[in-house]
Amino acid sequence: MIYQDGEIDQEEADFMFELNDAVSGNANHDSWGDLFVKAISSFVLDDDASNGEIDDDEAKYLFEQIQGDGQIDDVELKLLNHLKSSVSSFPDILNKLL
Repeated sequence: MIYQDGEIDQEEADFMFELNDAVSGNANHDSWGDLFVKAISSFVLDDDASNGEIDDDEAKYLFEQIQGDGQIDDVELKLLNHLKSSVSSFPDILNKLL
């Protein structure tokens, strides 16, 4: 459903973070982490404003979402590592989370 229109918008990204917080710590299927990383990466990297990079607003958004529940889980670490390997310049605010 989140890819129905071919792109991830902020409402869908917010939902993905909420869902991840709800299932964090459970024995989730590996495909959950893959879907989460793919969806959030698409939201951040596939935009017109900073295509292929993480701008300041996106870095702040990611930081706030990842810190939202007070913990960084394995899926969020997987996302951060994926993003770090996908961009030429990884924001310091996100690097602090690693």
